[in-house]
Amino acid sequence: MKQFVKFALLAVCATFFAGCGSSPEDVAVDFMKAVAKPDLKAAAEMATPETAALLNMAAGMGGAEAKPNAKFKVLSSTVNGDTAKVKIQVTDDGETEEEEVDLKKIDGDWKVSMPKDR
Repeated sequence: MKQFVKFALLAVCATFFAGCGSSPEDVAVDFMKAVAKPDLKAAAEMATPETAALLNMAAGMGGAEAKPNAKFKVLSSTVNGDTAKVKIQVTDDGETEEEEVDLKKIDGDWKVSMPKDR
């Protein structure tokens, strides 16, 4: 019986996590959080192949400046077929700025796309 309970719990967790990051907004925020850590390898997994190559190159050169206290808030998003734009407010050390993240749907998954990828 304990095995069944463990299996059921694992199935519920897998279902929950499978849905995470599936919207353009979720992917954009997760991407920004990964870049802020900086965990460019994780960010590359959420990117188009072209953008991932740039991130991997940056990771090999030392990466980006860490911003562990950064906070992210979705301000707006627009989906047009297989492309999306998400505007995110980034607050770090009392300073606030807005970033626009472009995304492209590839094989059913939203991926961050540098504008050149379009």
